Amino acid sequence: MRAASLVAAAATVLVANAFVLFHAQTNRSGSSDSELVLSERELTQIPMPNDDDSGIGLQMQWTSPFVRDEAGFLDGGKLQRLGFNLNQDAEQPRRVYAAIEYAGPAWAAFVAKRRESDTLGQLDPNRMSQLVPIDADLDPAPLRAKYPDRSKILVMPAVVSISGNTRNNARIQGRIFPANRDIHVPRPFADQIRKLGRNDSHFRIRLRFGKSFEPWVVGVEPL
Repeated sequence: MRAASLVAAAATVLVANAFVLFHAQTNRSGSSDSELVLSERELTQIPMPNDDDSGIGLQMQWTSPFVRDEAGFLDGGKLQRLGFNLNQDAEQPRRVYAAIEYAGPAWAAFVAKRRESDTLGQLDPNRMSQLVPIDADLDPAPLRAKYPDRSKILVMPAVVSISGNTRNNARIQGRIFPANRDIHVPRPFADQIRKLGRNDSHFRIRLRFGKSFEPWVVGVEPL
């Protein structure tokens, strides 16, 4: 009985690994959607399991205004187009696609507004991620058509949630965040990052986004 359980567990792992490999291969096949070079502000290192393959984990960071008053695209009309019922309590989060701008007007406007309202506090803009969500849709194609600059605008899976509803006149707030922040860095790129880290050197990561709008590492560039 125990042997059968072990065999079943091993088979489950093999099937899961095969699915992951197939998904990654599908994402990377054909033409990529975009390619960006991001800094350590946007990609922070995270711990990896002890049984990893000597790779490194990175986590993508967005500077997201979150609430509707600052993230103007998450107004009532947009939230309804994303499938939310604004008259209903406890709406479930929706998986969407987001357009993320890198070091552009949205980032400059975010910092300027915080400085104007004196809400920047102790935050150092030079240490903050310059990736800012600027739009969302249920379909990635309209987003890419609307934002064709593939060197500055990412399109990637995201999750939108809301709080409040119009039934009791509560203020509706929309929040948007990455569907998956984690990025695995395999060798030899992981070895390059470790070497630069030992020398207290800074670096940038070149990411490529594939057919599924998911990233993988294609280069490490020392600063």
